[in-house]
Amino acid sequence: MVDLGGLVMGSWDTPVAGLGWLKAGAIGQFGLVIVAAAVLIAGTAHPSWRRGAAISAYAIIALEIGWFLLTRMLVQDHP
Repeated sequence: MVDLGGLVMGSWDTPVAGLGWLKAGAIGQFGLVIVAAAVLIAGTAHPSWRRGAAISAYAIIALEIGWFLLTRMLVQDHP
């Protein structure tokens, strides 16, 4: 969501350098949301999978933070 907000704000007037990286960040975040939803649905549908679903959810959160930080770094480094 943050990448989408940055993408919209960066393209209002004169396009800011690095918008391509913001698009990639938004696509990656959307993909992680899909995976997180699938993991949560699988965890509720199969009680024996709940522990694995919880561990996977924490891993997805860590990936999301890493993806966000990587996107920010790439936007700043490639004007």
